[in-house]
Amino acid sequence: MVIVACYVYEQHNREAWERAHACYCSSEKKAPKPDYAVFMLKYFMCLVVGITSGAWTWSGKTVDSWRVLCTRCCCSWGSKGTSGSVYSDASTGLTWRSGTASSVLCPPKQMPLSRV
Repeated sequence: MVIVACYVYEQHNREAWERAHACYCSSEKKAPKPDYAVFMLKYFMCLVVGITSGAWTWSGKTVDSWRVLCTRCCCSWGSKGTSGSVYSDASTGLTWRSGTASSVLCPPKQMPLSRV
């Protein structure tokens, strides 16, 4: 609503501003000028929409969801050529400990201390 009011202000006064800018006649002592604060308010309100949507999109929960998705994609990417046996999790853990190239991409999940 604020942005619409700023646009109405701008359109209502544009002709007078252009006339005052183009013609330096001595008949008009005080030429109308645009209000700087109105334009800054208009641009600020346009940015508020982007800032709030960015804060909502990049919340901790969303970033965590993206991390989980990327981890699944990266870890399963290298193992798509395998037969998909029941022991694939164990073999991944063993190859990680042996220091192969797959260890850089996907370290195994750590067991919580409550289960040790």
